[in-house]
Amino acid sequence: MDSFGSNLKTLLNENNVSINTLQTYLQMSSNSSIYKWLRGQTGIRLDTAIKLADFFSCSLDFLMTGKEENVKNSISCRYPPFGKQLKKIMDEKGVTQYQIAKDTNIKSGHLYQWLHTDRIPQMNSVIALADYLKVSIDYLVGRE
Repeated sequence: MDSFGSNLKTLLNENNVSINTLQTYLQMSSNSSIYKWLRGQTGIRLDTAIKLADFFSCSLDFLMTGKEENVKNSISCRYPPFGKQLKKIMDEKGVTQYQIAKDTNIKSGHLYQWLHTDRIPQMNSVIALADYLKVSIDYLVGRE
């Protein structure tokens, strides 16, 4: 997650965006979470990471890991529910929930919640899933 803080700082500087502007855009009551992200002290939820990537017109892969800067032309698109997209990719790759839980540090209960409820994962889990499934983060969440 340390590269996320560094990448976010770079995007803020390159786009001349203040912490307060970002706080307002994300509709956050305080900017303490933003400062924690910048220092690598806390993770970020998928839905918030998508808002950031849309705001900066960058890929989630670039925002979170520094890989593949694919600039997005459309901002604030509607994306499929995470569980639906995850299920689609699991079917494409021929892997089961059990296999993912066995081969990664992701708990089976979390996978179940993502697949069957509106529960939103933290980005560290999304990155682990994308690596395991050998897909981009953006593809995993339906952004490409």
